[in-house]
This record gives sequence, structure tokens and C-alpha cells, in this order.
Amino acid sequence: MGPFVYLVAMSALATETPIQWAQRAYNEAFLVFADDGAPQAKFGEAISRYQRLRETGVSDKITAPALARLLLETGRSKNAEDEWDRWEKADPSHEAELFGERLRRYQQQEFRFFNLVPNSLRILKVAPINVKGEEVWVALTARKDDGEEKELDSVYNRTNLVGSTLWVESTIGLKSFVLTDSRFDFDKDSKFNQSNEVTLIGRDIDGDGNEEIILEGVIYGASWTPSCLNVFQYGESGWTRVGDQLSHDPLSNHQFGKKQRAFRSVQAIGSTLSHSAQPRFPSYRTLVKGKWVDCGEQFKADYAEQLAEIKRALASTKDDYDLLAHQGMALAYLRRKEEAKKAFGAAASVLIKEFKSAKNLEPTDVAVMKQQIGEYMLRSQKG
Repeated sequence: MGPFVYLVAMSALATETPIQWAQRAYNEAFLVFADDGAPQAKFGEAISRYQRLRETGVSDKITAPALARLLLETGRSKNAEDEWDRWEKADPSHEAELFGERLRRYQQQEFRFFNLVPNSLRILKVAPINVKGEEVWVALTARKDDGEEKELDSVYNRTNLVGSTLWVESTIGLKSFVLTDSRFDFDKDSKFNQSNEVTLIGRDIDGDGNEEIILEGVIYGASWTPSCLNVFQYGESGWTRVGDQLSHDPLSNHQFGKKQRAFRSVQAIGSTLSHSAQPRFPSYRTLVKGKWVDCGEQFKADYAEQLAEIKRALASTKDDYDLLAHQGMALAYLRRKEEAKKAFGAAASVLIKEFKSAKNLEPTDVAVMKQQIGEYMLRSQKG
């Protein structure tokens, strides 16, 4: 962003009233949630803003409806009920009545699952999923001693998703899935497993008319927000787990074609760069017959932008095999085959040089480097 564009953007923000400032976060949360299925970082920001508005004396007629909706979407129905009570007192409208009916549906499902699952578990979230034209409810539970229960003024609850359980309605009763996270499952009690935000939603990814269950946990870090996605699909044998998607930053899902959706994950790249300076390279995958399939060619504009970013990074560090390899990947998605082959060849040459000069490598490091060299050499021939 150039200095002029930055100043224009900042001056536009400066003209916002406090209410508009909060309303913008609210709109961003729900628009992104409806379109991209993004995690709740935006919901948390919107909740914080409306709480700050209330502290400055803004009335419940403005703050309570927004907080009630935001809190229900983040799985906190008790807090949402408190806000709904304030909403009805401040503005007893038909809109408030409709929200109350929706809130009761969620609470009824929470109570139903509470009576169905073992009493050693607490209900984190419930959500409706549309399958074969009918509404199926799912619930996410965790151990009662797992994670911290915090008051409303803290929107960033921590939940250990590893070992948590997803419960899904089926014709033979509840089906359960115990969750894992392939990044950190070496230590299921590690604090790194404790997601700050958890999203549980339904989206039709493959365009077959049935929604998949999408569950994502996001961890807030200093220079990254790693996330792990779990997807469950309904088929002839009932509900099955499709598999994980991992990302350096929160995943999002994007529509392409008429009905299909793809998940966008990102990876920090650049073996010679500091973590905060590394470009974020995207990957797009969709579901086809129950399996993840690369569909990056559907998102060429994104890879064109990434190519420009990688080029800027390479200007300061020319011998970075990881940047060169991802430059080749971006060029391949853009169908610039000959340029892609050259980039992969350059990546292989740099990595071979590093491999020959390296000392005291662990056997696993040797295996990984040899595999990467072989992969780059192959792509330098095929593009």
C-alpha cells in the first residue's frame, strides 16, 4: 500500500463515528462468515467494540441486538440470552421476538445434547447442518476441566480441540468423532493445542446439495495464527471424516464455478527470511468424491499477486530455494510452463549446494532434503 493510499484509508477511518466503527466490525464478521466461513477473530473484535460502546454510554437499543447475535454465533447462548433480555427491554420489537425464537432453538439443542453426552463433558457449541433437505444438529464437547471459563469481557476463550469430541445426529443415534491435530498431537495437553477461537458451521463444499460439517480451531500467535480444519461429510455409509487441512493463518472457503467451494490455506515461505518477513503462499483444495483435490488453477489472480510478492522477496535474497520453488508453483498455476521449469531447476541447484555443504545432518533431515531435491528436479523437467 503506497503512502497516499494509506493516508486516504486512515482519513476515511477517522471520519467514522464510534457506532459506525462498531457496525463495520459487525458487518465484516457476518459477511465474511456467510461468504467465506472465516473463523471468529472478526466476531471477537466486533464483540469487543460493542462492549466498549456500552462503556461509553451508548444505549442497549444499539448495543444489545448486535451483542446478542454475535454471542450466539460464537456459541455463548447464556451470554446471548442476557443481551436478548436487555434488547427486549430497550426495544421490544418483532425482530427481538424472532431472535428469541432462534435462541430458544439453540438452547433446546444444547440441553438435548447435554442429556445425551457423558456428564464429564461440557457443551462448547451446537450448529444446524442441512442434509437431504432436513436439519441435522451437531455438538462440539470438551472435558469440563479443559480450557478456561471466562467472563463476557474476555472474548478469547481457550479450548483444547485435541481430544474434544464432535457429536452428530444419525439414524442409529449419536455418532462421535474424537478430534486430533496433526501438528501438535505429540502432546495432547500442550498449551499449543488450545485454540483461541473455534468455528462450527455447515457449508456445501462439493455442490451435491448436502452441507459438510466444518470445524476449525485458530491459535493466536505473535506473528502467526495457525489453524487446523476438520471436515466431515455425509455419504452412503453415514458421516465420515474427510481429513485435516492445516494453515499458517486462518483458513477461508471461497466459491468457484456454480456450486463448488474451495478452502484456502497459507504457508509461510522463505528459508532465509525471518518469520514475520516470509510471504504467505496460498493453496486451494476442494472436495471431489470425498477426497481433497487441488484446484489452484481456479484462482489465478491470487497466484499472480503471490508471484509479484515472491519476486520482491527474491530481490533481497536470491539463493532461497523455498522462494524459488514456490515461484515455480505460482508460475505453474498460471500455466507459464517454461518459466516454472526454470524456477524449479534453480531451486534444485540451490538446495543441492546447501545439501553438499551441510554438516552433521540428522537422518530425517537428509531424507527430507533428498525428497525435495528429487521433487524439484522432476518439476524442472515437467513444469
